Amino acid sequence: MDVRQIWRKESRKRIKNQLRCERVNRNWPLHAQRVVDVFREIQAEGDKHGVVMFVQEPEWFQPTYDGLGRRYGKYPLGETSVILCFMRQRTGTGVFERTEEGDTHTFDYEEGAQLVVHHSPDQGVVQVFFSPPRLSKDNKEEALLYTHTFNSDDLTRDWVMRLVPCFFTFNRVESLLERPSVIDRLRVRWWRFIDIRNRRGYLEKLQHVLTPWELILIAGTTAPLLWLLSWLWKLLNPINL
Repeated sequence: MDVRQIWRKESRKRIKNQLRCERVNRNWPLHAQRVVDVFREIQAEGDKHGVVMFVQEPEWFQPTYDGLGRRYGKYPLGETSVILCFMRQRTGTGVFERTEEGDTHTFDYEEGAQLVVHHSPDQGVVQVFFSPPRLSKDNKEEALLYTHTFNSDDLTRDWVMRLVPCFFTFNRVESLLERPSVIDRLRVRWWRFIDIRNRRGYLEKLQHVLTPWELILIAGTTAPLLWLLSWLWKLLNPINL
C-alpha cells in the first residue's frame, strides 16, 4: 500500500463523516420541533396531575433585556437544546433570622431536574442529559449523559417518549422531595456507571455500581456459601484413595 492509497482511504472516511454531520445538522430543526411537541404533551398531562413542568425551546436562550435587544454574558454558538424541566419547589426548610430591624424568613428551594436533548453541530451528535435537581444555594452537580446518537433519524416520537419515564425515575432518585424504590436507585446507579464519560475516565469522580460497604457485604455472604458448596461437593463426590 502506497501513500496515495492511504490518503484515498482516509479521505473517503472523512468525506463520509462530513456528509453525515451536514445531514444531522440540516435535519436537527425538524427533529427539535418533534421533541418540543412531545415535551409539551408531557407538560400538559402533568398539569392535570398537579405537577408543574415547563419546556425551554432553543429560542428561549436568547432573551432580550436592554433597549438594544442585547444581553451580556457568554452563549454557546451553534449548540442548541430542548429542555423539559420540573418547576422549582419549596423544600420546607430554611432560616429564620430576628434582628433589630425585624424578622426575616429565608426558604430553601429545589431547582427541578432537567431532561436535555442537546445538539452539537461540530460532531453532528445529539446527546440526552439528565440534569439532577439542586438546592438554590448549591452548585449544580454533574449531569448524567443518558444516551446519544449520530443519526438524527433516531429521534422519532417513540424514541423521545421512551426518555420520559427514565427521566422521571432519575428525578425520584435525585430529588429530596421524592421517595425512590430500591429498583429506581439501582437503575440510576447503572446509568451513571455506563455513562460513556465514566467509562473513558472523563468525569472527576469514577462512578461505581456498588458502594464499598455493599462489596464488603457481598464478600462476607459469598465466602460461607462457597465453603458450603465445596463441602457438599466433597460429600457427594468422595475420593477413593
